Amino acid sequence: MPELTASTVPARSPSRSGEFYRWQAPSHDLAVEIQLDVIDRLDREVVQTFRAITSRGSETGGLLLGFWREKPDAAIVITDYEAVPCDYRRGPLYLLTEEEQRRLEEAVLRHRSSSDPERRVVGFFRSNTRKELMLDDDDVAILKRYFAEFP
Repeated sequence: MPELTASTVPARSPSRSGEFYRWQAPSHDLAVEIQLDVIDRLDREVVQTFRAITSRGSETGGLLLGFWREKPDAAIVITDYEAVPCDYRRGPLYLLTEEEQRRLEEAVLRHRSSSDPERRVVGFFRSNTRKELMLDDDDVAILKRYFAEFP
């Protein structure tokens, strides 16, 4: 797997108030900006879920909400998230059953039809308690199914 380095800096989003963290890979025009409040809330939820289920811990996941900004700098701007619960029937990892996949799909469709252009689905997240940090087959299937239209 190629090594990916990136610059990360605290930033103010040109299109919103509040503080954001900006991540941009070298030699790429597209950046990701995430509101610091979202990072704090996600951190609390991930830690709480990790401690709740088993001694090994468990993962959590859901949708990243925000918008695509073209100017002044192209960025995916993350302003919120929605956790999509998992019943952990398949163990402590965030592996969705068919019913849970339907709930994820309903959440995606609900946000796609939202009248608020700044609360659209812009991504998917899953915390990671595994040995390696990588996308697994379940993650790839979700990304291909729901996020193929993103730039």
